[in-house]
Amino acid sequence: MHVLRRTITPWTWALSVLLTLAACSSPQGDGGPPPRGGPPAGTPPGTLVAVGTGYVHTFDLSSGTQWSERLSYSAPWSTETVHQPGNELLIANTSGSNPVIVAVYDLATFGLKHSFEWPDSTSMTSLYALGASHDGAHLAITMSALGDPFLEVIEVATGDIVFTGFSDAVVSNLVWDADDKLYVALDLGFEGDTARWGAIVAFPLANLAAATGGSVQGFELAAFTRAEWDDGVSGLALSADGSQLLFERAGDLWVIDIGPGAEPHQLTTGPTSNHGGVFSPTGSHIAFATGGGLGLDETYIIPNHRQAPLFIDHGQGAGDQYLLEAETLVDYMAAWLP
Repeated sequence: MHVLRRTITPWTWALSVLLTLAACSSPQGDGGPPPRGGPPAGTPPGTLVAVGTGYVHTFDLSSGTQWSERLSYSAPWSTETVHQPGNELLIANTSGSNPVIVAVYDLATFGLKHSFEWPDSTSMTSLYALGASHDGAHLAITMSALGDPFLEVIEVATGDIVFTGFSDAVVSNLVWDADDKLYVALDLGFEGDTARWGAIVAFPLANLAAATGGSVQGFELAAFTRAEWDDGVSGLALSADGSQLLFERAGDLWVIDIGPGAEPHQLTTGPTSNHGGVFSPTGSHIAFATGGGLGLDETYIIPNHRQAPLFIDHGQGAGDQYLLEAETLVDYMAAWLP
C-alpha cells in the first residue's frame, strides 16, 4: 500500500470567476391537501435513503407509508455517503486505535460489496464527513488524530493521497459535482474579516492535486458575514443537474443557483432545526429532517420554491409542507434515488 507522510499547512486560495451554468426553474407546490398515504400530487417518485442512530433507512415514495430500516452498523466513529452513479453506500469507520475502514454496500440490496483501508490512517481518532467523486475514482474525508480536523483526498484504485490540508477549516459535509469539483463550507474566522467569516467554496480536483505550500485555487460560491455565519454552514447537497446547491444555515434550509452573482434563497423557517436535505431527481422538491420531540426527528417534503420561506413546525403536514413521517430515527437524508 502506498503511504505518504502528511504535512498539514496553512492555506489560501485564489478566487476565480465561476462558470455560468443554466439554472433550472422550479415548479411551485399546488398548495392543496396531500392525498392519504403519500406525498402531495406532483412530487416525483423514487426512493429516499436516510441515515440516523446507526441505521440506514429507506422510504418508497410510490408505495411506502413509513421508513424501513435496511442496514445497521456501529463504530465509535463513522461517517457515510451515497455514491449515486455507482448505486453504492459508503461507510467509513474507526475505533480510534485501528485504521479507518471504508465499507461499500450495494444500494439495491444493502449487501456488502467490499471494503478497504484508508491509507496511513492508524492514528485517526475521529471521522466527520465522507464524499465520493462522481466517477467514484476519488474519495474525500475530514478526520482528526488527537488534533484539529483536516481534509484528505485519495485516489481509490492506488491508495495514493492526493491532498491533505485545510486544518480546522472544513465545517460541512463534502459533495462532488460531475466535473470533479469538491464543494465544502470553510470557516474563515482566522482571517479576522467580519464581512467574510465563512464561505462555500468549490475546489477542482486538479487544483487540489497540484496544491503546494498550502495554497489551493478554488471558486467561491457564497460568502457570509460573521453575523450570518452563526454556527456555520452544513448539509450541502447538489441537484442532479449540478445547477443548484442546497445548504443549512442558522437552522433553516437555503438554496443557491451555481453561477456568478447568485444569491442564496431561504426555503424554510420555523422553531426547530431543519437539516439534512436532498433534492429530488428532477430538482423540483426537497426532502429533509427537522427536530422533533424526545430526540426523534420528523421528515418532510417541500417544493423547491422561490417564494416566502415555508413555516415548518412539529406535526404540521399539509400542502407545501408535507409531513412524511413524525418521530423517526432519521437524522439526515443521504439521497433521493429515481
